[in-house]
Amino acid sequence: MPPLPGEQPRLRDLTIAQRWLLAAILVASAALRIGWNDVETYSPADETVYADYTRTLADHGFFRTYPEIARTFENDARRWVFPSPLRWGYLGLSTLAAHIGGSTAPRGLAWLSTIAGILVVPLIFALARRLFDARVALLAAAFTAVSGIELALGRRALQDEVFCLSVLASAYCVLIIVTRRDDETPRWFIALAIASMTLSFAIKESFLYLIPAFAVLLVLHRAPRELRLRHVALFALPPFLYFAGFCLLTRNIGSFFRIADLVTSAMNAPYVVQYQGGPPHRLLLDFFITTPLVSILAAAAIVFIALTAAKRGSERSIALFVVVAVAVFALVPSKNLRFHVMLDPFLRLLAAWVIASTAVTARMLKAWTLAGVAVANAAIELEIFHTIFIGHGAYDPVTQNLLQALGALPRQNPGADHTMVFPLVCLALLALWWMWPRDRAVPIAGPAQPARGTRPRHAVRASSS
Repeated sequence: MPPLPGEQPRLRDLTIAQRWLLAAILVASAALRIGWNDVETYSPADETVYADYTRTLADHGFFRTYPEIARTFENDARRWVFPSPLRWGYLGLSTLAAHIGGSTAPRGLAWLSTIAGILVVPLIFALARRLFDARVALLAAAFTAVSGIELALGRRALQDEVFCLSVLASAYCVLIIVTRRDDETPRWFIALAIASMTLSFAIKESFLYLIPAFAVLLVLHRAPRELRLRHVALFALPPFLYFAGFCLLTRNIGSFFRIADLVTSAMNAPYVVQYQGGPPHRLLLDFFITTPLVSILAAAAIVFIALTAAKRGSERSIALFVVVAVAVFALVPSKNLRFHVMLDPFLRLLAAWVIASTAVTARMLKAWTLAGVAVANAAIELEIFHTIFIGHGAYDPVTQNLLQALGALPRQNPGADHTMVFPLVCLALLALWWMWPRDRAVPIAGPAQPARGTRPRHAVRASSS
């Protein structure tokens, strides 16, 4: 496989206009997340449990009290449906944030989610810039800046947005390692990738379900004869270090397996069965509800890539990563959009690519057209976010809460409010169709055929010689 396009891009490679646009996107994304970090009432379930863990660890010492927290979780039958001490990475970050910010309340933990959400935007720009070009990177950053589900989780005292940032960082590191030659990747960067994947495990144990998707990246870019010890270590060391880290903190090996058994049994809890069940494609439905335009574009990108499978570019790697991850998560009993928020940036990357870099649009779409698509998507997603998470105060984005907030399910006060989601989606698709170049479209089914009466260039050179 050839190296990634745009190898080692630099910020100074951007034009002045692109730098100003990137700065505007970053400022806008930070302003949205900081402005909406205004939750006053936090959940007595997960958020309160995280705050209690953090308060105990910060007040009495992290290493001293962690074994006690693990023992309490094992011995208290009421805690098995709540977050477990297996997430020592997030609890370490929350304790550090408590020491820095001076607050162990859910409000302080919500700021940790806000900061993580702010960092996701420049990271998706960096990943898209390395994979593609500046146009795709800017559009992906603009899409991510207004992500409704990320804005919602960035204001909660939960670990999901921090997990999203960690997974994105892990994918960035892995992609660089598997697409570079062995002599081009320094050892410290491999150590950084292993640390990032270990932290992802320690933030949320469901990172295990993403390992097949990460393995796809390795298979796509490395033949079996090209595998090295560093590639084996990249996938073998993180789960071992995660396990070893918990055992060192608790000074107990058996505690890990007992708590893991309690965590898996929580998948049969009444709330999970009643509100998080459903068909395998329910996850796709939830993404479409909260981000319709991006979901349509990402699906179009995957179909286009599947129909042109001979093209082995970076977009194929991202598409297969998303498809494998969705397929694995479809088999998990718990289907909750906040558990899968880490896939959101990758969907936005595919959506940006299909708009800015397909064979039809690569030389046709102008900057103002891309800006129009970004603005239309922002209007749609901010309207959906405000309706669901601000107007109706939804905490858990399960399908029932999403549909009730949008008026698709019966409510106690039907017709009490009005949403412009559907008209905005229709206007955005109509505007996209109107701006799409139709007079100079380039065929995508195959190479262009020479006009009648002309000969290919190689034939002309052969006759002249």
